[in-house]
Amino acid sequence: MRNNWLRKTMGLLLSVAVLSGCNPASSNETNTQESGSVPPSSSSTQANPPIQSGVYWRSPGIADTVYAISSTNMSGDEMSMITSVQGILAQKLSRVYVYDGTADSKYWLSQLQSKKGFQVKEYTDAFALLNDVKTYLPSKKFVTYKSVATSGDNYNLSIDHAATVSGVEGWIMVDSSLVSKAIGAGFAPGIDVSDYSTRQIFEKYKSRLNNQLLLNQNPQKAMLRDYSIAAKAFCGYMDYITDDSTIRTEIGQWAAKNAPIIGWTENEVNFVSVNSTLSLVTLAADWAISLSFLSGYSPAATLSFPNYQKRKITATKGKHYLAIVMSDGDNVQWLERTFMDDTRWYGSPRRGSFPMTWTISPALADLAPNVMETIYSRGTANDDFMAGPSGVGYINPSEYTESSLPDYAGKTAGYMARSGLSSVNLIDSFVNQDCLSYFASQDQIKGGVWSLGDYYLEGKGGVYWSNDKPFVAVRDTLWRDGNYSHNKYYGFTERVAQRINNYKTDPSDISGYTVLLTHAWSIGTMEYINRFTRQLDDHVELVSVDELLDLVKENVPHKDEEQAPDIAPNDIDPLCAIDSRAFYWKDVKDYPLATEREFEFSSADDLGGWSLNCGGLEYDKCSWNSWSASGKGSILLDGSDLNDKMDAIPNSYMYNMFQLGSDESKLEILCKGGNNADTFFRVHVYYEDASLAEGYGEDILKDGYGDGATFDDYGYYERADGSNLTTYDFSLSKYAGKKTLISLEQDDDGDGSGEQIFIDYVHIS
Repeated sequence: MRNNWLRKTMGLLLSVAVLSGCNPASSNETNTQESGSVPPSSSSTQANPPIQSGVYWRSPGIADTVYAISSTNMSGDEMSMITSVQGILAQKLSRVYVYDGTADSKYWLSQLQSKKGFQVKEYTDAFALLNDVKTYLPSKKFVTYKSVATSGDNYNLSIDHAATVSGVEGWIMVDSSLVSKAIGAGFAPGIDVSDYSTRQIFEKYKSRLNNQLLLNQNPQKAMLRDYSIAAKAFCGYMDYITDDSTIRTEIGQWAAKNAPIIGWTENEVNFVSVNSTLSLVTLAADWAISLSFLSGYSPAATLSFPNYQKRKITATKGKHYLAIVMSDGDNVQWLERTFMDDTRWYGSPRRGSFPMTWTISPALADLAPNVMETIYSRGTANDDFMAGPSGVGYINPSEYTESSLPDYAGKTAGYMARSGLSSVNLIDSFVNQDCLSYFASQDQIKGGVWSLGDYYLEGKGGVYWSNDKPFVAVRDTLWRDGNYSHNKYYGFTERVAQRINNYKTDPSDISGYTVLLTHAWSIGTMEYINRFTRQLDDHVELVSVDELLDLVKENVPHKDEEQAPDIAPNDIDPLCAIDSRAFYWKDVKDYPLATEREFEFSSADDLGGWSLNCGGLEYDKCSWNSWSASGKGSILLDGSDLNDKMDAIPNSYMYNMFQLGSDESKLEILCKGGNNADTFFRVHVYYEDASLAEGYGEDILKDGYGDGATFDDYGYYERADGSNLTTYDFSLSKYAGKKTLISLEQDDDGDGSGEQIFIDYVHIS
């Protein structure tokens, strides 16, 4: 299964009728600040908090004392109460920080503390924190609602209605189950919105709301409302409104043009399409946490990625130039919570070994500038960045109200300048070249990438010019889902590499260039991307988007091309075989030789030279484990393809290199599985042999499992031994006297539950 915040299921976008909008004025509120806090970027003295820098609201600063609590120490209803306190206080100064179980979330607090020098008081009880900060609240009242947990109704929107009231009135949010505790804490009832409709809340409060921001948040989620409360924004969830067919449009028309609508939806395609026709800027942030706090930090006026080293590349005939782009950089909660340290993405040890362009949301310059600063500071010479779709937020430019596009493009350019970005990734459903002129007219924008239509591939690698700037359409993708018509090409790294290896090598033709977009939520992880780069021929040169746009501008005729006039998927015959190898001999042939022959893994520091690796998917894991039949320890091989029946690459694997003696002929492995370990196991051997054409050979060992063993097409043993201890004995006679690498590999195509194999010991004799 996939994490709830993972998204982008399709790129096929739907068109709807364009609706006109209005732009009533909004106003700002004077905020005081304490010594040591960050001043606001605007000195306006109007009635509502300002949308700073043109789009996103920012807290005026961070207080000298910060009250911190983990979501793991609160019920969902208590967390909603504390996030309302957090938002109300952030209207003047950010004082409350809520973090979750991710390492990144706690890290941001300690990082900002080191930058700003504030004190932190930690809490494990929500009402204890409330008691200590209530003196700062403008009112001692609460708005009552019924949470999903209390009502038993997943569609109960009263939590969002309460958030709207909380921001305007300064009243904390209290679920009906907590009313008695709130009264005991010294708070009095204000209004009960449990039975209010979205329309009733909107009509009652719209004259007092800030129309430059909207929130669309699922009532089952406790995150993000602190930010909308701080901004005094309307909070709702349009996906669940079934009794009012016009309220969404009315709210959208009431909102200011180019106002962001942050949160997320059940239907990405329709949501972004409708928002675009209303001149609303979609921003995925439904799992973001403590944005009202993070926005209170003011970084340098202009951020940059200082470690990136853009090269001056001279186009060479005989080469094909390829830029790899990571998708979903507009996804704020991903960037804040898991992206940076997760080994699937930015935390991968593979990062930096080849040029890579990361999409990133310019909105972070306001919402969480320290997050953007840190991502940039950890970049390598090969890490380039570009604005995620479609600039300062996610829009479909072809569906956006044209009269709003000049201002939207100007705001995008302004945020890009503050973020050190010069190129933009535009998502759209079809080519509408007129839209490009608004972006191309901005000096900050040098060009960009178009991700068009289904799987972002419908632009077919073409190029469009505006103001003498190139916008190159995505040509290939690493993306796997259930549609085999695409997966037989784009779901496999080797077949995408096969296509690109056969592309033209003329730098004066757009066919000599490829932008490949990797889908972060399927095979767009760094292990798969690294695997893909190893399958490219030597004439394919990896470049950043920044470098590719310069090459195109300098070498390709400045005329529009609807597609790269080159090979199509059906032109490739035969398709190459699907490769199940976890790695290639050229990558491991110089691995140090092991001196031991008996491995019992007594600690994580005593592995005897074994390299522990995983395949890069969500649940893949290879690590030392304390379990052992002999009481010493073992290596845990774990992971799943999550019902992806086409993925034959190991989920986890361990390997070691040996110079086998002439009398060494036996490999013995003792292992057991988890309780549900109907998984797959394979012993893969690579050996050096000068008599072979490539200088090495490889085999899958099958002789050690006993009679009746069955194997799949890739040589995996279908291990159904569960948690039973099992000994496998394999012959190594063929490799006696040879330099030999042994890889023990686990794979599973099930649902991600219990596919472990514990390697208790390995003996060679």
